[in-house]
Amino acid sequence: MKLRWRKGRSIKILSEIAKEIRVYTNGYPYLVSRICQHIDEKLDRDWTLQGIQKTVNRILVEQSTLFDDLFKNIESNPDLKELLRELTIGKRNHPYIIDNQTIHFASMFGIVEERGTLVAIHNRIFEVRIKNYFASEKDVSESNLMQAQTTDKRFTQNLGLSLKLCAISRSCQMKKSS
Repeated sequence: MKLRWRKGRSIKILSEIAKEIRVYTNGYPYLVSRICQHIDEKLDRDWTLQGIQKTVNRILVEQSTLFDDLFKNIESNPDLKELLRELTIGKRNHPYIIDNQTIHFASMFGIVEERGTLVAIHNRIFEVRIKNYFASEKDVSESNLMQAQTTDKRFTQNLGLSLKLCAISRSCQMKKSS
């Protein structure tokens, strides 16, 4: 879409577009640049709110060194992983204390920021990617649990019991063997 430059109207449209980009990126430089690049190169300069939303949806599923590094940091730092899990999935608030090494590390890499007196995920794109990561991790572990249950006779023979409980509890195995 090519904007027609009329006083007032074009400025309002550009302001709305800038606000929408800010909503998703919170000004994170790489993400702002990536949105602009994608709209320019892949969406034939569709500078509309719908164009921004299409681009954000694309960024949410694409591979990039930014997200590779983000998830490597999460995987290699159990405290960071737990903090982000609590902020996204657990919906638990944490006070923003920069002297906390985990919060300091996450802030230094732009993963979190201070909002008021609390720690918050820096931007909506990070928040959605991190939530998806934890959701997929849960799906994979549940899938592995179900596969283990169906391939191990000790679990499939306990027809009257919850398969999840049998996999977690040793008492289930002992009860069947007695």
